[in-house]
Formats: sequence, C-alpha cells, structure tokens
Amino acid sequence: MMLVFTFALGRKKDQMLIILLIGAVILTFIRPEYSLTLLLSIIVVSFYVLYQYLTFQHFKYPFIITLLIASFLLIKYNPTDGHRSSIAFCQHYAYGLFQFDLWKEDPWSYCELAMSKDFGSAKTISEALIANPSKFLGHVLRNIFILPKELGSLLIPFFIGEPGNNTVPVQVAAYSVILIVLFWFIGFFFSLYQGQRNLLQKCFVLIYAMPVLVSTILIYPRPHYLLMVVPFLLIFGIQNLREKFGLLRYKAKFSFPIKSILVASILIYVTPWRLSGKSGLTIPEGQAGIHGKGLCTSVDNLNFLNHLNFENKEMVLLSNLGFISTFLPKEMLVYHHFDKNSNFDEFILRNKINLVWINSALLNDLNFRNDNEFKKLVIGKSKGWKRMNIPNCPNDFLLFNF
Repeated sequence: MMLVFTFALGRKKDQMLIILLIGAVILTFIRPEYSLTLLLSIIVVSFYVLYQYLTFQHFKYPFIITLLIASFLLIKYNPTDGHRSSIAFCQHYAYGLFQFDLWKEDPWSYCELAMSKDFGSAKTISEALIANPSKFLGHVLRNIFILPKELGSLLIPFFIGEPGNNTVPVQVAAYSVILIVLFWFIGFFFSLYQGQRNLLQKCFVLIYAMPVLVSTILIYPRPHYLLMVVPFLLIFGIQNLREKFGLLRYKAKFSFPIKSILVASILIYVTPWRLSGKSGLTIPEGQAGIHGKGLCTSVDNLNFLNHLNFENKEMVLLSNLGFISTFLPKEMLVYHHFDKNSNFDEFILRNKINLVWINSALLNDLNFRNDNEFKKLVIGKSKGWKRMNIPNCPNDFLLFNF
C-alpha cells in the first residue's frame, strides 16, 4: 500500500487513478479484505470515465483497458470466499466473548455454538445483525473498547518489555508517542476534508481505509488487521509534517518518494523481530534463540512428530494442534479434535487412530472433557496405550498404541 500511494500521489490525475486502481487489484490478492477497495475503486474510476465522456473530454483508452481488466479479475478471480467472512465473524465473535469471560469454550473450534446461542440460525454478518441487533451492537462496542489496547500493544516499542526498561518513565514516554501519533493522524484527516486535497484523493483515502475500518470494528481488532493502518500513518503523516513544519523539503517531483523511502528504511531497522527483541535485519539463528527453551512452540511440535519412528507403521494422529498435515510425513494421517462426533472409543476404532496428542486445551475441550472413555485413556487405564514425553513441552505428552 505504501508503494501504491508513493507512486500515485503527486502525479497527474489520470496517472494517479490508474496506479490506484492497479494497486487495488494487487492488494486484493494479498489480503481478500481489499476486494472492497477494488470494487469501490472500479466504481469511482467508472464514474470518472463517464464524466469525461459526458463533458466531451479527450477519451483515455488506458482507463478503459485498466478498468475492464480490473473488473474481469474481480468477477472471475475474486479471492473473497463466500464462507471466509462468515467464519471470521463467527470465530472472532466467540473470541470477543471469550476475552470478556462471557464464553468458556475454545472460540476457534466452537464458535458455532456461541453464534447459535445469540443469533439462532444466522450464518452471515448481515443475518446476525438482523437476528439480534443488541448482541451485534455489543460485539461492535467490545471491539471499539479493545481497539486502543490492541493498537497500543502493537505500537509500543519492543524494548519496553526488556528487563530494566519496563519502568514508569519509559512507559509514559512510549504511550505519549502513541497518543501524539494518533492525534496527529486524526488532525491530518480533519485537514484533508477541509479542502487541502482534491476530491479524488479524499475518496481514495477512504476507499483504501475501508477494509481496515470494517475488519477492526465488525470482526475484531487483531494485529494483522491493525497493521493495515501503518501505511496511512507513514505516507500521509510524513506529507503532513512537511506541510506543517517544512521538514524534509526536496524538489517537489522527488520529495514524496524520497521521504517514503527514508521512513521505510528507518522503520525496517527499528522494527524488531518481535520474538527476538532485537532491532535491525538480523535473522535469529534458531528457534531457541527466538523463544527460549521449553516454551513448546509449533516448531517444537512439528520437529517431534516428524522424527517419530514406529518402523514404517501407518500413523493416525488425533490432536488440536491445527491444520498441520502439510508439515508432516505423507504416511501420517491427522484427525482434529472437532472431528469427534461419537463416544471416544468408537471414534478411535472407526478411524484407526493410534496417536493422541494430549495437552491442557484438549483436556478442557467440550468434546472430550466429559467423555469417560477419554478420561480413562488419559489416566493410563486403556489397554495397549503407552505414554511418551515431548521435548520442550513439559505439559504435553503423546499417547500411542502400536
């Protein structure tokens, strides 16, 4: 997005619109949320072309070609799956309840129960709004309430969490910087709509911001949604600083790209590998160097499973570790915790499961915690099952039956 606006702003109107339209196409296939940006961009550019035609202006064929290609891609290869937004809303609705201690189950696996409880048979966002407006409004208000905290945790400098740096003065300084940036950004938008930018630029600021607003307010203010705000802060903020204080003045033709590259370079250096706590471009050498030992990371889990050796026997795993099949040997079949639709012994026998990954999440899972046959397995009273400890995962263990 930063590159799109860097190349677009400061150019002639026709060139700017073509670049912004192409940028919307590219962003749509990076993040599906931006299909909304592409749709709105097509509408705005279509009206602009129609306006040119009605006012007998010179007809621009590059507009027509770009518009037709963008429209074709949106219709033919729209990456927005009809179920994707519904699943995202379902899971984040349950997660929002979970955050406020209003839902006890795993929000990612059992969001349908929360949805059916509050919205009946509603499957989509619009159906949920119609089915129970008060619950839907509660979800939106919870997202708005959480938004400052989530944004703050995303923007706080990484060194705040280092030993010795988590002091009151440092925290005050960090939060002050965040507030200054946010208020300055809000001030920029007010100035934007007081006539300091032309109408088309105003439209495209809103068009490119729309997925961020929809995602954070209607779904949930997760970090990967909030990160979409950063290009706006950088691109428009630097331009605003130049206008307010006369900073970083270059020749008009080159000023915006040069400033964008400068700020991007600084950002790349000071943005840490969040888990390693180090600035710069150094890539951590190993998993232990990133996380420390004994934290039971996904890489630890996969390394363990990939090094299992049961003399070429077929392995069928039951776990709640997510969709990990891609990273496992071809001969290992995986069943997920939410696949269980009968009592435990019947489920195990029917699917020939001989590996069960036990962790606290599975023990507390709605499908397992009240199943007496599962409890019997865990405490070691099921015939033929043995226990294996998992390196770096002191609270997990593997049960196998060979």
